Amino acid sequence: MEPKRPYPLVSAADMRPDGNIFNVLRLILASAVIFSHSYALMGMREADPSLAVLPFPVSRLAVLLFFTLSGFLVVPGLKRRGVRSFAVARALRLLPGLWVMLIVTSAIILWGFSDVPPQANRSWWGYMLRNAFVQTGGYFIDGAFSTNPEPNLVNGSLWTISREVQCYAALALTGALGWVHRRRLLLALWLGGIAVHMALPQDMFPVLGELRWLSISFFAGVLMALWQDRLPMSAALAVILLAAALGLSARFAGTGFDQLAVALAGAYALIAFGVRAPAVLKALSGRLPDYSYGVYIYAFPAQQVAIATGIGMTAAGNMAAGFALALPFAMASWHLVEKPALAYKASFARRKGDDLQAALNQAAAAPKSQA
Repeated sequence: MEPKRPYPLVSAADMRPDGNIFNVLRLILASAVIFSHSYALMGMREADPSLAVLPFPVSRLAVLLFFTLSGFLVVPGLKRRGVRSFAVARALRLLPGLWVMLIVTSAIILWGFSDVPPQANRSWWGYMLRNAFVQTGGYFIDGAFSTNPEPNLVNGSLWTISREVQCYAALALTGALGWVHRRRLLLALWLGGIAVHMALPQDMFPVLGELRWLSISFFAGVLMALWQDRLPMSAALAVILLAAALGLSARFAGTGFDQLAVALAGAYALIAFGVRAPAVLKALSGRLPDYSYGVYIYAFPAQQVAIATGIGMTAAGNMAAGFALALPFAMASWHLVEKPALAYKASFARRKGDDLQAALNQAAAAPKSQA
């Protein structure tokens, strides 16, 4: 019998829907994005109160933590079922809800919030197609929200979707190479990547700027999942790390180490708080539908609508109105689009090709120790 560990680890029970509060945390992260956007869309970025505590807006931290949680939750499925099932599952989670959102927001904005008549407006094709194929840059429709502080900007939150797909592709490659069963190698590559990232100027490769930060957070989640049998998860330790990170952030402001410290401490705290929450909160979270993705992708245009209609003309009012307008669409998206799409995942997991891939993965892992 394995000796009892003197510190708490993540167990199989913690990974069940009712074994953590990740559902609630995702919704909190989506709300944090709305919070900072309420200042940015009103032309008051510098007034965001989170900047008094953090080295970046809380929306940025929320996105980084979204990526951490994504990496933590998806890598077990890749290990069990193989690359093809992983790719199908990720596509089913991201794309159907995204595609429906693009159609819905295009129709509402073209017929209700654009100065350019729909039949004469061709820019919406760029918004639709670029985002439907998960490309960057297609966040504008000509004439949309023309009197807002940020005119023509329809959905600035969508830039993260393409980055998430790129992180999934990188993880799928590690799965195809068998590296998800070689966690020491992945840890070494991650630490080396951080060292290179911090050594190079942040503007040296502008096209990779945000991806560098997001991939660090994503693979932090992947590694916490791969090392969950050794990595202690303590809420008390999370509080200590967060306090230390904020202290380092103030000491090394503007160096890049401030952002790194907060991002990594936040990543650990997210998982620790998620699995160490009281049982009553876990049970509540496990019963809640997952509206976070819908809130995230609908909130930005909802906040622009709130400004255009005059119901969200202060930061607090815009946040409240944006969330209230986005939530019904998020609910419909989950129950009518996202959840039905996810139901198809099980059929792919049973395919012979996936069983073969999983067997090959296990065979590749057998001679290698993860200790």
